[in-house]
Amino acid sequence: MISETEHGSQFHMRLFFICLLYSGQTVEEAARSIGVSRSTGYNILKRWNEGGPDTLRPQKIPGRPSKMTDEQSEQIKKILIKKPMETKNVRSLIEQKYGIDYSMKQIHIILVKMGFHHVKPEVERLGRFKNTSNMVWIL
Repeated sequence: MISETEHGSQFHMRLFFICLLYSGQTVEEAARSIGVSRSTGYNILKRWNEGGPDTLRPQKIPGRPSKMTDEQSEQIKKILIKKPMETKNVRSLIEQKYGIDYSMKQIHIILVKMGFHHVKPEVERLGRFKNTSNMVWIL
């Protein structure tokens, strides 16, 4: 994922490209100067001509929409607040309740986005932790 500083530098790089064009360089020369392909240079020029500097800012790509609705996510969150569960149980709950099959990794990502974090299970009598795959999610 591109950070905010990388977005800023990308924007400045594109502005610099335009400055190079105004100073008399060809698209090919200016593209080579900033380390992009000729076709990328033409794309930057096209965006500049269509709308000026604001069009050179990196655009946020939204990604794929979630399989669960916001309402369904809220219901799962309320259930987990009342009764913390292991990841595999959250996965089963979502599959049984909504018919949506997520991977264990995706369940983890969803729960972190909801604000949950996992905690280690109870300590056994010998002072060792139980299997860490049985982490419980709490808010």
